[in-house]
Amino acid sequence: MKMESPNDLYNNAKTAVRILKSDNHVLGDFNPKVMLVLGSGCGDVADNVEATVRVDYGEIMGMPSSTVKGHAGKFIAGNYGGKDVVAFSGRNHFYEGNSAQQASYMIYVAHHFGAKVAIMTAAAGIAPDY
Repeated sequence: MKMESPNDLYNNAKTAVRILKSDNHVLGDFNPKVMLVLGSGCGDVADNVEATVRVDYGEIMGMPSSTVKGHAGKFIAGNYGGKDVVAFSGRNHFYEGNSAQQASYMIYVAHHFGAKVAIMTAAAGIAPDY
């Protein structure tokens, strides 16, 4: 697994956003302030984003694909609850063979779109005896 420096991730994500905006002209002036990272069980939230653009992770330069069941692996730019958002339906995990840097790549992408707030979800259980 290749380790990239934070500087490499930053620059790669900047280029990826430039490409996304040039391929999807509707994103030209899109400047969301909120990033949503939607883990297992949150697909319905992704379905309720009024999407301007939906793109598979594999189509975004440098973005690893999600292989976990229940993680769609989709980048969504649009409006949710009256707010412009960039949403990532599914996360990338270290246990999928990604480096910590690769698993955090979506944060760099959201930053280059202008997101200042990150909301991250995860399916987590509590032991019954807790």
